[in-house]
Amino acid sequence: MSNHKKNKLGPLAFGYTENGITHMKMQWKLLLQVDYSNVIGMNLVNFAFTNEVALAEVMTQMYALYLEAKRHKDENAFIAMVLIEQYMPLLEQNYYVSVYLMWYIEFLLHGEVDPRVFTKIVGIDKELFQILKVQDDPEAVEILKYKLIPSICRCYEAKKGLVEVTLKAVWEEQQTDGLEPLERYYKYEQEEPFFRKHWNSAFTVKLGKRDEKTGDVLQLTELDTIDDMLQLLTKGNYKICKNCGMPFIPVGRADSLYCNRIMPGWTKPCNKIGANLAAKKKVNSNPALKIYRQSYQRMNKRMEQGYLEREAYDAWVKEAAEKRDQCVAGELSYKEFADWIDATSRQR
Repeated sequence: MSNHKKNKLGPLAFGYTENGITHMKMQWKLLLQVDYSNVIGMNLVNFAFTNEVALAEVMTQMYALYLEAKRHKDENAFIAMVLIEQYMPLLEQNYYVSVYLMWYIEFLLHGEVDPRVFTKIVGIDKELFQILKVQDDPEAVEILKYKLIPSICRCYEAKKGLVEVTLKAVWEEQQTDGLEPLERYYKYEQEEPFFRKHWNSAFTVKLGKRDEKTGDVLQLTELDTIDDMLQLLTKGNYKICKNCGMPFIPVGRADSLYCNRIMPGWTKPCNKIGANLAAKKKVNSNPALKIYRQSYQRMNKRMEQGYLEREAYDAWVKEAAEKRDQCVAGELSYKEFADWIDATSRQR
């Protein structure tokens, strides 16, 4: 295992797994302990396929709210309360994403780069953070708090990109290796040069153990950095979402076809809109289904407006559905079906 020297700030988080659930405890300067629980691997997969553009937008909004709160009352405790209260729903959604958001709040207040979060910074981003470390001008530091958002997001994007590559490798291998999550971690840590080269971990293992009387967890896995958090679990029953095409871990029903993430440009998650979009796509790709749907809506509207008796409507729907199925099965030509639809559904 890696023997990196422990950081002076202490572990970034503590975690353990139990009965297929990940439990994570995180401690920040500005908050009491924050606890997270989720199905093994779910937060990890969702982190790998989040949108860094959305993260930049959130951080930009945070910066604006920070300035507004500071003008109102220039006290860190007050500013922290305003920011955390506003963004608590986001902070509670995904513990990997929350690491960056929570750090940014502390960064706005203290202007310090947390080595537990930014374990590897390269190129121009490294230069920017180096400038920040030696910056003695308070006004210049304030400007950098906004200008560094793109750098932060590039680091975030690089990290989640590495997670995606690792997950895909683990996904392919887990089909046959039969290992438990921590067993797989040890295997990668000890045997895979790629894993050791890119992750920069200092992983101290204390397997979770509960007190038999109180039920409290007595031992946890110390997670010194974001890399340790990302490595804790490399197992999940991954599937490909039928809507967005991205991997996800089902919650509830194991045969779920859609993830619960909200894709860019949408207002609802895939599992809320996926089935409707699939049905609509199927209808639009088949002329028999499309013309049936259009005529069905037309007849239904006539019935609701009182131009068509309910009994006549029900009889038409039954016959139309039968002819639709015959057309789809090739037992009735599309022209015959379309002619029948036109003759019956457009009558007054």
